[in-house]
Amino acid sequence: MGLNDLPIFVAMGINLTAFFVVCMVCHGELSAQQPHSQYLTTYCLMLAVGGVAGGFFVGVIAPYWFNENFELSIGILLTGFISAAVVISTTPFKNTFWKTSTIFSVTGFLVLIGVIRIADHYAALHGSELSLRNFYGTLKVYQSADGAIRRCNMDRSAMAGNTPLLIGN
Repeated sequence: MGLNDLPIFVAMGINLTAFFVVCMVCHGELSAQQPHSQYLTTYCLMLAVGGVAGGFFVGVIAPYWFNENFELSIGILLTGFISAAVVISTTPFKNTFWKTSTIFSVTGFLVLIGVIRIADHYAALHGSELSLRNFYGTLKVYQSADGAIRRCNMDRSAMAGNTPLLIGN
């Protein structure tokens, strides 16, 4: 059972909570690492360049590279690894045992999240004859048990246009 199998409000709550935690950690670290006023213009410019690069990846590159909505999972995992690296490197530990155990615990937790998300994406792709994606969503083609081929426009867990395709004739 994965995130896609949960009721929509539970899945939405989990995703929004994860997004909120990621945003709070990132904003906290940005605030803590704000440079001296002499370098503030470059700092803000690099923040803007990062936003443009992320928006370009999600809006333009990801629909052509992926046949499913993978960028949320990739973004959460990459943000988790980068945030953990920054927080762990700046946190003073009493000894190396605590630092090592923290690194392994966080890495294990993020790997577990990655395995769950990969299983979710595999389950979403399973059974489809074809999966294509564009800016607006994912188009999937299924063949039902009675042999009818159906086309579905998928937008996360909402399905629209479950129409049979007439092939031949």
